[in-house]
Amino acid sequence: MDPSPQLMLITCGNTRAVDAWQSNTQFPPEKAFLDQQGIFYSGLKTHYGIFNTIFSPRMWILGFWKRLWYGQIGTLMKSFAGYQLTVPEKKQQSWQQGGTFIFKGLDLQWSHYDQTPGDYPDFAQVVSETKRVVDSLRQ
Repeated sequence: MDPSPQLMLITCGNTRAVDAWQSNTQFPPEKAFLDQQGIFYSGLKTHYGIFNTIFSPRMWILGFWKRLWYGQIGTLMKSFAGYQLTVPEKKQQSWQQGGTFIFKGLDLQWSHYDQTPGDYPDFAQVVSETKRVVDSLRQ
């Protein structure tokens, strides 16, 4: 098995926004997948529902304080500068939360389930967990 990590994006986003997103991020198109059927999300049992998104107190209260604590308010405001609202073709996917997942083959090795929009894991932890999985492949 090839021990080199591969970064992939799986989203249930709007198909009309994919080209612009890939152009802005330079993310390789062959590593980005649209899950319009929700197979990935339901298989991993990610959080779903209006009360896990727009009406979640965690999003508006805890999310704000977390960003303030880590000095991310400026970054958040900058991200809105070029933001254009897009809605998934399947409207119910607007309430779908994602996460960050590390697999070893088909086996889930580590996960962070987003509680609300913007609830991303600590990047250093993701790197550390990725290294751990890659090291286990080399043994």
